[in-house]
Amino acid sequence: MIRKSIPLTIRLPGTTQAQEAVLIRSQIDAVIKEIHFQEGQIVQKDDLLFTIDDAALQAQLHQAEATLAKNMALLEDARKETERNQPLAKKSLITLSSFDQIQANEKSLDGETKANQGAVDFIKVQLEFSRIKSPITGLVGFNKIEAGNFVRAAENTPLVSIVKIDPLEAIFNLPERYLKHLMIQELSTIPVQLLDLNGDPLPQKAVLFARDNAVNSNSGVISIKVKIENPLNNGKPALLPGQYVIALIQLGNEENSLTVPLSAIQNGQNGSNVFVYDAQTGTVQFRPVKLGLVTKDEAVIQEGVKEGESIVTSGQMRLIDKTKVAVAP
Repeated sequence: MIRKSIPLTIRLPGTTQAQEAVLIRSQIDAVIKEIHFQEGQIVQKDDLLFTIDDAALQAQLHQAEATLAKNMALLEDARKETERNQPLAKKSLITLSSFDQIQANEKSLDGETKANQGAVDFIKVQLEFSRIKSPITGLVGFNKIEAGNFVRAAENTPLVSIVKIDPLEAIFNLPERYLKHLMIQELSTIPVQLLDLNGDPLPQKAVLFARDNAVNSNSGVISIKVKIENPLNNGKPALLPGQYVIALIQLGNEENSLTVPLSAIQNGQNGSNVFVYDAQTGTVQFRPVKLGLVTKDEAVIQEGVKEGESIVTSGQMRLIDKTKVAVAP
């Protein structure tokens, strides 16, 4: 058992998540005419995904444009009539009520024309909805509908989902006792190494960039967020949203730590414990301990033993409290 400085590297499990995820739905009632992507494909922002049959909308547009043209012609004629009769009204050559009727007709036609223009603009917007484009660059999921199916704007079922792949994020829960190490550093400078499910290193670069604004009082952890660079490799993403990853976060070093080999630590129902060897009596003493940082090979002892005491590192299975032992050479 010795005192030394050890790296304060915390191992935290988590899952990846997309920064953006969208559900594509139709905004008009019509038939799906064509699908322009493959399931599992990477699509770019504004790529065409679906074409919806717009024949009915085109017919409505032609009718609305014809009505607009008719009323615009009538409005132009009404304006000319108003201009012709205005001097006559001033000279009292026509009655004021007749001139008021002429002006009212012009205003009525002007209102109808504006309404007709609004109808044309609305149908044009509806026609834009007949070409559904991707709002983000990302990975397309399974298609929920086929060409020829009728879709309704009121339906909740999405046509397809798209998730942003690069970058990804992951949220990890850091125990509260390490918060002091987190608060004194710039988050982006804290080294982060990602491991996969098997504990093998992942090549993706990860950067710690955000922490939650409060510690969870029930669990005693604070959530931290890591951004993961996830570029495509041969057109395919290396990581997917929802994938399990492990983060090794190095918060610095623990100076002057009282450490023992990990093999000395025994774990029971009441927590961790060790056997301390007393050279004067030749016996061992069962001692509960409070652990600090635990690495792959060592454990930091915070309470339970003193510096200079000898700890049993092997053969503990045959020991009980106050057992007389012989130390192996």
